[in-house]
Amino acid sequence: MTPRPGRSPVRVYGRAYPKAPAYPGGVPVQALVPLQYSIPAGQAYSSGGTTRASYLRAAAFDPSEHRVVTGGIRYRQIQFGHRIMFVRASDVRPVTR
Repeated sequence: MTPRPGRSPVRVYGRAYPKAPAYPGGVPVQALVPLQYSIPAGQAYSSGGTTRASYLRAAAFDPSEHRVVTGGIRYRQIQFGHRIMFVRASDVRPVTR
């Protein structure tokens, strides 16, 4: 994956969470904070799958009380150094090298 033209630098995330409006009442919003890393133009990283933003709220042992929150953002999983991270799919494009 490499940044799309005009989208550099691309923010990198440690979690693929939905935006605040996707959370129903009673489920605390998880902050969608980018990490200190970014992908500048010209760099490329190995990619895993594409995933949709999601968060599992499991505050109790009873599975009937668990809540899955999904959002509309699509993320690409990337290998960033020796770590797995996420970038917004709309910010990157695949390349072959």
